[in-house]
Amino acid sequence: AQPTQGSSAVGPSDRRREFAPRRTFVSGGVRFSVTSEPNQQWARDTLALPPGAGRAWHTVSVLYRNISRRSLTVEGLRFRLRDARGALFSPSTSAGNAGTELPPGAQIPAGTLVHGRLAFRVLEGTGPFALLIDASPSRRVRVEFAPG
Repeated sequence: AQPTQGSSAVGPSDRRREFAPRRTFVSGGVRFSVTSEPNQQWARDTLALPPGAGRAWHTVSVLYRNISRRSLTVEGLRFRLRDARGALFSPSTSAGNAGTELPPGAQIPAGTLVHGRLAFRVLEGTGPFALLIDASPSRRVRVEFAPG
């Protein structure tokens, strides 16, 4: 299913911006593009793995570029998936450029493009989902995925 993308600022203004699928958006000095690519080889490989009893896989591709942050780590973005019931899931697996794991705490210098591949073990039948990205201490981005 193609994602429907939207961004929500968390804070006093609580503004919401809507984006067409695969459209880029900027938040907290980072440019993002989020997609669901279940036909990519890495996603097919993940979806073929047993997720565990009562679980299902949900895969997400995130392209992001540090455009103006002095300090940026993958952990600092805190990717999480929220289901329709409000339960939060951290990625069970994640990979960076060329499908390799980025070491914990690895700095992402300004100008660097990262292709993040995230796989979440979610409870079966709990979609639709929203990907949450803490782009900065005061700004959270939400990307909502259509059912399917």
